[in-house]
Amino acid sequence: MLRDTRTPIDGSSIIHAELQGLESDDHKQYALTIGAERAEIDINNPTINQILVLDATSGLLFNSDEFGISRITYINDMQFDPKIAADHPLHQEGKVFYDADSHALAYYNENSDVTIQVGQETVVRVRNISGGDIDNGEAVYVSGAQGQVPTVELAQANSANTFYTIGLATHDISDGEFGYITVRGVVRDIPTTGLVEGDPVYLDPDTPGGITSTKPESPDYCVCIGTCLYTNPTNGKILVGVQHAGVLSDLSDIQITNPQDQEILVYDSTGGFWYNTVNAGGSGTSGTSGTSGTSGSSGAAGASGTSGSSGTSGSSGAAGTSGSSGTSGTAGTSGSSGSSGTSGLTPNIYVDSTSGDVYFTDPTRGKNLGVAIVQQDAGRDHATVTNQYLRGEGDAPTNLNGFVLPWDATLVSMSMSCNSNTQTWTAEVRINGGGVGQDTLTINNQYSNYSDINNVDFNAGDRVQIYCNGTSIDYPHVTLFFRRRF
Repeated sequence: MLRDTRTPIDGSSIIHAELQGLESDDHKQYALTIGAERAEIDINNPTINQILVLDATSGLLFNSDEFGISRITYINDMQFDPKIAADHPLHQEGKVFYDADSHALAYYNENSDVTIQVGQETVVRVRNISGGDIDNGEAVYVSGAQGQVPTVELAQANSANTFYTIGLATHDISDGEFGYITVRGVVRDIPTTGLVEGDPVYLDPDTPGGITSTKPESPDYCVCIGTCLYTNPTNGKILVGVQHAGVLSDLSDIQITNPQDQEILVYDSTGGFWYNTVNAGGSGTSGTSGTSGTSGSSGAAGASGTSGSSGTSGSSGAAGTSGSSGTSGTAGTSGSSGSSGTSGLTPNIYVDSTSGDVYFTDPTRGKNLGVAIVQQDAGRDHATVTNQYLRGEGDAPTNLNGFVLPWDATLVSMSMSCNSNTQTWTAEVRINGGGVGQDTLTINNQYSNYSDINNVDFNAGDRVQIYCNGTSIDYPHVTLFFRRRF
């Protein structure tokens, strides 16, 4: 253990009469005699700020550089006196001490209002070029670099250019000045009113540099900044651990070029990726041609007149009348032409005449299902979830405030995840407070799992709950995907 408990020997503590000169070729030696104690002092070319150090081998006190660093070959251990915040040493760049509040070594850099806890906080040195001051606790993104140092400006979740957050300012940084951003660790002494301790906080789409407890929805960008540790108007604390939800075009197997309104993604089996293209729906079927009309029947021929009998020397008989010709048959009517087929958006896609919703025939499930997907999420924000209903929006358990379907629907897919790949648990989809899972999905020592072959019908007004069947599950999350059923 290295501890400086000695009383320095200086000119005020050594009386000249107590020193006895000893002969030496290249330096002076003195013997210090106090009472019955005598110690030899070996002084060789003394300089300013040197101290006397005991040489255990020779038994001499000799002059050396400050703290005798040049004489130390190894240190077994070193003891720092723990200091609470009120007793922290005065600021000096490079100073190290033990922070009793954080239970960690701490050190000072060039900023007098910054204290770095070793092993508990990671910071990045940056330069503020935002055109205004960046306050302690505000979120920033990297906008460029100057002099091999990243430049930062206030982040905001409403734009692709500003949402990619690196962390929170760990102190006030004036415009044009250098400062430090916490990318992982605790940021202290910031306003956290309106946040809930233990809940995630997100990058605000409305306020530059701001954070919010409300999860942003598309078209805004979802960036989880970290977790609120302490709610307070001035002395709040945020545990920073930035996670970006990302965007579709960031995925490695998707190529999106100059996207346009109403385009769709199509899979290229040769290249092994998805790409955007125009939605070229199939044409409708041609109408059936009408049947030909039946031709009219011919008229019947008239009967021949009867010839007169011959009189005895009488007059000739009258000629019989000609038979009337038969009337012509009526021409058959032409067959009606078949109606034209309805123009399709894509093969087997139709428009409901009542609601105006688009639906298609799903040959696998044998149902008419809506084109739009309805998503329902539920989860818990801690690591000890055991046999519990997961919570949806508003943090209410789904058995108390489940998702209510506004129309007949079919569950077509579901996914699940947690923060550990060493746990096994089952997600159960329950209905109207019942204890039996209508459908299930299981994780077995993996981070996530999914299914896209689900085919479970629900009716309008059904209340859907999601149950976590497992022990001490670490941050479980389940997402259900429904299509409207026609």
